Amino acid sequence: MTDHAEISRQLALALGYAPESVQLTDPAIFGPRCIVYGAGSGQPFEVAVINEKGWSVFDYRSPHVAMPLLVWLMKEHGCEPDHSIDERKWYFFAPNGQFWSYKSYADTLEEAIARAVIAIGGK
Repeated sequence: MTDHAEISRQLALALGYAPESVQLTDPAIFGPRCIVYGAGSGQPFEVAVINEKGWSVFDYRSPHVAMPLLVWLMKEHGCEPDHSIDERKWYFFAPNGQFWSYKSYADTLEEAIARAVIAIGGK
């Protein structure tokens, strides 16, 4: 089973959120979620503010997060998504093999996007 909150946490850190601005919520309350502080103040993604103190849910599965990252991967890094019919998995590859020499398989396109950004460090 994919740990969505942990992948979201790793992605937020790769994108430059400060470690103290990224937290996982108590799974007993709403289930595990990644929350970030200060989203919308210079950060590139729209996320829903969950309280008046400035903490917001950050989820790699959200189109507001995944789609801008997909465009960024393709334009800035020449990475392309692909789908393995045999394994029924999504993955990214760099045409020149310049960022990684393996394919990081994922069940969904959004997860493959997140894993690709984490692999190249969000730079």
